[in-house]
Amino acid sequence: MSLLSANRRAQLRQVSRNVSWVDVKLGRRMFTKYPGLSLVSVLGMSIAIAIGTGVFGFVETMLAPTLPLDGGDRIVAVQTARADQPGNTELQVLHDFVAWRTELTTVRDLGAFPLTERNLIVSDRMTDVVAVAEISASGFRVARVLPLLGRSLVEEDDRVGAPPVLVIGQREWKRYFDGDPNIVGRTARVGATIYTVIGVMPEDFRFPLNHGFWIPLQGDASKYESGDGPPIEVFGRLADGATLEQARAQVTAIGRRYAITSPGTHEYRRPTILPFARAGSFMTTDATLEWQLYLIQLGVSLLLAVVAVNVAVLVYARTATRATEIAVRTALGASRARVVTQLFVEALVLSAVAALVGLSLAAVTLGWVEQLLAQSAGPLPFGSTCNCLPA
Repeated sequence: MSLLSANRRAQLRQVSRNVSWVDVKLGRRMFTKYPGLSLVSVLGMSIAIAIGTGVFGFVETMLAPTLPLDGGDRIVAVQTARADQPGNTELQVLHDFVAWRTELTTVRDLGAFPLTERNLIVSDRMTDVVAVAEISASGFRVARVLPLLGRSLVEEDDRVGAPPVLVIGQREWKRYFDGDPNIVGRTARVGATIYTVIGVMPEDFRFPLNHGFWIPLQGDASKYESGDGPPIEVFGRLADGATLEQARAQVTAIGRRYAITSPGTHEYRRPTILPFARAGSFMTTDATLEWQLYLIQLGVSLLLAVVAVNVAVLVYARTATRATEIAVRTALGASRARVVTQLFVEALVLSAVAALVGLSLAAVTLGWVEQLLAQSAGPLPFGSTCNCLPA
């Protein structure tokens, strides 16, 4: 076995010595010498690579989405499903949220936010209807992103009666405030309330759902009956050493206890925990759809295999017409390894061109699709963009 391995390593070293820039130049020359075959091969592989890149990237985003944050895979959402209404999520969980913050030890910095839009008025002129994250201050601890200017929200801002403050994103700072370096301390009307700007967040920070405006959540659970209140989304970060399965088991046990002690409001509530990046996806609970995506991946893989086999046949057909050339090179002293290396480099040049064209086509197509989705359904959720292309 060791002798065989030594021979294999020796062959690999010989092949690496055989490869030179001349082989690449010859490969490029063959590319132009057979333009029809080269065009068909590159076109077929480019389309296959573009389709494969897009589909595999989309499926990966759906099956295993991630948040572009420090430890984003440990940021979780706490959702309550309705056992009597499969597929529906219960959002009137303000009282549960208050209790979870005390009892749920496997998740820390538990926070919440409602989905809301409000009018923004800057300098007494109407500017836009904007998505506002009325969020717990713990959201910024969960995200672990420092502001560019000023500060983010803190616990004191969450107190009922605290001064109304506003944190804005860098894009919004430039768009609505002309990038004023003295933005901290300026005021803006959001809805019916005048807020004081206290900080600016980096451009790529859009937590939790592609937001650019953040105000403190000052909800008072005592004003509502259990099972009532504003609809909120709940999030947090897994505690050090805790796993998603442990957190899910703990919140499930808490939910069962609530169902026994408060059957009128919690009999059919089933709280669970899932990765935050997946919370807003239609893949949350649909196992059938998950298998359909796997089947799509398999189908695309078979398509790539068919394209690869057909291109290999075309390359082989081209090589068969060069029998005289290969015989002459062999007669002049070229070894079998040298000839095979040259043919390999020619195929590599063909593949590199096809990969460049295919990835460029995929980048343009995915960018166009994202713009189309943004125009028809609004901006994509934070972290849901397909990151399947090389930077």
